[in-house]
Amino acid sequence: MKKAIKILKKIGILLLSIIIISTCVYVIKYNYKNVLAMHRIKDVDNYAKDIEDISIPDDVKIVGLGEATHGNIEFQELKLTVLKKLVEEYGFKAFALELNYSESVALNQYIQGGEGDVVSLLNNTSYIIYHTTHMADLVDWMREYNATAKEQDKLSFYGLDMQDQAVATKLIIDYCNKHTLENIETDLSLISNLSDLSFRPNEEDLPNYYASLNNLASRIPEQTISYCCEQLKQYLGHYRKDESWTTYRDKCMVMNLTHYLSLEKERGNEKMMIAGHCGHIYNAVVELEPGVFEPTFGKMIYEKYKDAYYIIGTEFFTSKDNINTSAMVSDDYERKNHLLCSSDTLAYQAKYMKNQMYYLDYSEVQEGDTYNLIHSKMPMSQAGEGYSFIWRLFPYNTYKINIVPADCYNGMIYVYHAHPITATY
Repeated sequence: MKKAIKILKKIGILLLSIIIISTCVYVIKYNYKNVLAMHRIKDVDNYAKDIEDISIPDDVKIVGLGEATHGNIEFQELKLTVLKKLVEEYGFKAFALELNYSESVALNQYIQGGEGDVVSLLNNTSYIIYHTTHMADLVDWMREYNATAKEQDKLSFYGLDMQDQAVATKLIIDYCNKHTLENIETDLSLISNLSDLSFRPNEEDLPNYYASLNNLASRIPEQTISYCCEQLKQYLGHYRKDESWTTYRDKCMVMNLTHYLSLEKERGNEKMMIAGHCGHIYNAVVELEPGVFEPTFGKMIYEKYKDAYYIIGTEFFTSKDNINTSAMVSDDYERKNHLLCSSDTLAYQAKYMKNQMYYLDYSEVQEGDTYNLIHSKMPMSQAGEGYSFIWRLFPYNTYKINIVPADCYNGMIYVYHAHPITATY
């Protein structure tokens, strides 16, 4: 008996030792890069700019601002900072956000001087990340600007995304109920199913929905509402299951951006700022699954518009990211703050800059330490929505990616520590 107890004790000690050693190895393995990144690079001082000093080439028509996370104050505030710069100094007159088109309609009407209050309008969108005072500041600034601007100089607001079914359906039905349109009763009856968020059409029924939406679009003269039909077609398209959701969604956003640019061109404007997650905005081809490579939204935009598309990314060294703890907004939806570290040496340099933030224009960087960094693979952050403990176990396969910065961006805004949004008023 005593011999068996001794053996069990030895086994217990062995197992405990294995656990302790494994834990130490894990901690060292996934934190040593953070420590290695924490050193001064004096060469950066030669190129670092204040955010107010950002400049873009004269031939640029589209400026993309990416955000490393959806849940940090700094990245939301930077949208307004950059937008002001582009409007006041470069003549930009349109802004498109990673938001459903249908949900942007009311916001654009408000910006044009319409009724309502910005708090309710933002809170009525399905993007809880925009239920903040920082986004309200951006919308209110656009409204105030338009109040004194000439008609041809007024700003427009668009939503790039297409993940909504209910708001778009309501806008279409409400419009048709207020106007006399013949031979649309069957079409309205069919698409009314989409008012129910739990409704999921069968793939074989999609042609009927497409036909009804095409008919409604042709009968609705109000372009703002008729384009909701296009957004619904895009939304329904992801039930085809013939390509990845990520790629399909980015393709739809490209189509939407192209449409908005054509609308703006009709009123004499050819310049637009777009804002969204870095995972959409940057110019890259990503491996969605082993051996399957697809272009990002930013890559597709670059292939279409070349150097007329200028890409500014954002990056943190550390971030207390306010992020939802599930993949979808549901009854058990909950947001929490999670501390993240990018291991990005260039982001660490923001510690020594004014307001612990700076801009780096990659085209201005000459040979040296900074040049070598931006032209080499290095970890950069892309923390999306839907936190998982897997982020802790495998940070380099989740919220950190290894890319060559200068291949994907024209410049980068670096923040030493990013603070969490509250995602509520």
